[in-house]
Amino acid sequence: FHPFTSICCCLKRLNKMAVEKNIKDVEGKSGLQEKKAGFMSVLVGNPAASIFLIFFGIHSGMNVVPYYLVIAGDLAAQVWGKSMTFYLVIFDAIRLCLGVMFAGPFGSLGDKCGNYLVVCIMLVLEVSPIISTLMLGRNEAGLISFCVLRALAGITGASLTSAPCMYAYSHELVSSREHYRLYTALIYGVTCSMTMAFFIVARRIDVAIGPDGMLWLGVALCGVQVLMLIGMRLPCMRPAPRRSEEDGNPVAADSEEQVVSETSYSSDGSLQEQPAQKRSVISWLRLVRDHPSLLRVCIISMMVCMAETVLHDTMGQYAFSVLDILTGKENGPKRRKIAFIASVTTWCAISASSMLMGWFQKLSSPIFLLKLVIIFVAIFQTLPVILMFSPTTLVLVVCCISVGSAFMALPILQALVPEVAPPGQTSEAIAAMAAFKNAAYLCTTIVLTIALPALNQSSLEHPLWVLFPVCGALALAAVPLAMNLKPYAPKATTSTSMK
Repeated sequence: FHPFTSICCCLKRLNKMAVEKNIKDVEGKSGLQEKKAGFMSVLVGNPAASIFLIFFGIHSGMNVVPYYLVIAGDLAAQVWGKSMTFYLVIFDAIRLCLGVMFAGPFGSLGDKCGNYLVVCIMLVLEVSPIISTLMLGRNEAGLISFCVLRALAGITGASLTSAPCMYAYSHELVSSREHYRLYTALIYGVTCSMTMAFFIVARRIDVAIGPDGMLWLGVALCGVQVLMLIGMRLPCMRPAPRRSEEDGNPVAADSEEQVVSETSYSSDGSLQEQPAQKRSVISWLRLVRDHPSLLRVCIISMMVCMAETVLHDTMGQYAFSVLDILTGKENGPKRRKIAFIASVTTWCAISASSMLMGWFQKLSSPIFLLKLVIIFVAIFQTLPVILMFSPTTLVLVVCCISVGSAFMALPILQALVPEVAPPGQTSEAIAAMAAFKNAAYLCTTIVLTIALPALNQSSLEHPLWVLFPVCGALALAAVPLAMNLKPYAPKATTSTSMK
């Protein structure tokens, strides 16, 4: 070859190698930045998800404020008197039973028709009790209509603060799995903070207008949610394309909506395609049965929620009993003060611990983190026993912080569901975990109904302290289940995707 031609070829090859190295360096840096993504990068990179984060907080305020401050806090006592707790527990049990039976089918509706539509249906069901009470008035008819419609809304599998379809829709709005892990922690943190703010606003409205003002506040918050849902359909709010875990390339937005069918080889060696399974009312049970890791996550969430429900329902009476202010009309101001301190401290602890777990998920995988967190959850759930040995307000604050911090496992479990669920069935998997949670709440309600009278009649001075070590042991029993958790992996057979 001519020397000049050889030199040109060498220079061209060196330039090509430099360009390829530069591209690899840029991809490596972007991957490192993605791996070290923070809360701000999640919010900035996912504008629609950022709006929906506020939606979570407003939805919690719409549900919590009217129920706690108007219905359970005032109207039920006026109409039902001493039987108010009994009737409220009955309606809650009906709501939870409907959640156990229909949360899975309601979630699968999101996989078929889209989670945006399911969120809209859920919002209509959740606001209908408030509107019915405003129409019928704050009387017996209004109270019964509120409780009946609230129980019927249990088909969504919703808890007091959020619904599984909201988590499924938020999973569609974020651009990567790493972002969703941080996003679930933001959900818990923002929801708790906004709920406390709405409680303060509602108290001001109650003083200025009265109980009807708090009901109208719920309707106004529903209107804001409707406007937010409409705004999220604008072109500028379209979610960023989801990136695959293997090569980081964008994935089609509807890839999660596709129905997965598998192909296998027949006895003669020919390739034959197996049709996708049709979904039915019990398809979510088959989904959980066929995926052991998803079943383990659901059982762990059930065990954690059972312990948390016991703590939440009994902490008030336990604190009043230990501080010797459980009875007596003259102790009313002290009880209200202690209840306010305990509520604010607990919600602050839930918010702070959730954000902390989101930060830790940047450093390790949720599966590894869950194994460590469950141990700390068991310790935090047992810690309120120390209030018996030092009955002071400062120790009560420490105990409430420990109770709130015990919720730190919930955002990790919520982030784990998409990782152990098969593609195209994320919404149904999230709803399945909600069904297990509702079953946990229902079982806890039944157990407390039987156990509390027996404990109160025992010879123990403060008998409710027994429940805290039991809750810790129940949470600790979930550790073996977390040891063999694995992310979802396709079967060995060749798999294809069909619309």
